[in-house]
Amino acid sequence: MTKMNIAIIGMGSIGRKLLHALLSQKSVNVVAVSEITEGEGARLARNQGVKIVPIEEVVAMNKGLDILFDVTGNLEARTYLRRLMLSSANWHTVIVPENVSLLVLSVLTGESLPDVRGTKGYVPHTADDSDNAWPIY
Repeated sequence: MTKMNIAIIGMGSIGRKLLHALLSQKSVNVVAVSEITEGEGARLARNQGVKIVPIEEVVAMNKGLDILFDVTGNLEARTYLRRLMLSSANWHTVIVPENVSLLVLSVLTGESLPDVRGTKGYVPHTADDSDNAWPIY
């Protein structure tokens, strides 16, 4: 059976619930999570034998990582992650944004969509803000 290698960035309440739901899926191999604080999500990952690594190590997994769930809810982290992906030339890993992550969590658990803030999507592309702009393909 083919398994998708998955990582989660952000192990707050949504990341923890997502990790718990993904660990029960036969077609999923959670290879790592990234979290800067020691909380319930990090403890769950550690107890389940999932590596906790810096965001840079997650991005460096490249072809060893198929899907990356970004559930930080943090604009700076979101921007940094996408800059790392571009600079590393990681064209294999797909970043799942927060809105889609919430939908996946709802489908996996059968629960209603969580009511959370921080689901702003991608950093907007503006002509005045080239440092924070993402190329439009």
